[in-house]
Amino acid sequence: MDDSIEATDVPEPEWSESDVKELCTQVKPMLAESDGVHYRRRIDKLKWDEIKIGHFSSEECKEKFRHLCDLAAKHVTTNMLLSIIEKNPMAYFRTHEKKPLTPYMRYFMDCRGKYREKYQGMSVGDISRKVSEKWKILSESKKAKYVEEYRSDMAEYRTRHENGSSGMKTNPAELFVQAKLDSKLHLRPDADVNEIRRQLWEKFHTLSDRKKRKWMEKADLIDEENKSKAVAKKKTAGQKRKRNLQSKFNEPVKPHLSAYTIFSSEKLKALVNMPLAERMRQVSEMWKSQPLAEKSHYELLAAQNRRQYEFAMIQFKATLSMEELAEYERERVSNSKKGRKSDAAAQAAAAVAAAAAQNE
Repeated sequence: MDDSIEATDVPEPEWSESDVKELCTQVKPMLAESDGVHYRRRIDKLKWDEIKIGHFSSEECKEKFRHLCDLAAKHVTTNMLLSIIEKNPMAYFRTHEKKPLTPYMRYFMDCRGKYREKYQGMSVGDISRKVSEKWKILSESKKAKYVEEYRSDMAEYRTRHENGSSGMKTNPAELFVQAKLDSKLHLRPDADVNEIRRQLWEKFHTLSDRKKRKWMEKADLIDEENKSKAVAKKKTAGQKRKRNLQSKFNEPVKPHLSAYTIFSSEKLKALVNMPLAERMRQVSEMWKSQPLAEKSHYELLAAQNRRQYEFAMIQFKATLSMEELAEYERERVSNSKKGRKSDAAAQAAAAVAAAAAQNE
């Protein structure tokens, strides 16, 4: 006789309407009225160990509530979204600019609709894998279209972001709200912050054109200051890296190697009491209006600087030992943009320098 006990299938308990209502009742006190976190992230942060519904475990309650939220989200209407936005319009105001789509993502966006029609019922993940496989075997000539579009958009993006400019200017309305918010909260410490922000936002749009212009001018000044600070910060970081090499290895100081930098360094000293961005703009216009003979003078100075610097670097490297030269090249490359992107490039440069020194 077989003494083993055959396992019987125990049906999983089903959720009743009363169970779902009880689940919602227990979850509700855990949510703040002004909670702005997306429901998927909030669900993971709730204290599910404190929730007890019949024979269901805490994990089962969590998964059931997540499933219910996913189903409810599919039935959100435009009116529901509108009421959410009206309560706190500033929460949905974009404050940053997204980078352009990569060549692959552009190709994916083109192919997604076709693949959905061709493979109806297939999951998004499976469609993505098929598009990815197709992209890998796509000819370079067909990829070129997406690469060129990306490069063009990326060039415009970088132009907007040069000198620290993000392309997104300071919002005068937000500036007005921030300036008035503290005084309002001081008078009404128990008031809802989002409600006060909404009232101030509406008040700004009822101001006269003269008063609005005052906040617009303030926003323009802040943009100019931020741009100047970003330029100065970028310049300071580059100078610090150069000083580190100069102090550690006694590297020769690099002079101005182009005609324009020599010209701008002279003219910037005469321009004071104005933002750096404006000074740079004026110097650029002055350079464009210079006669050819004057530009040739600066070209000769730049050529002289380059020859002197190249000779100084040759003498400097000759004074370093093989180990010091390898270390210098490694740090020099790591400080450059290419070196920061790839440690392998820095190591290769150091290895080449060490081999060259050894051969000498």
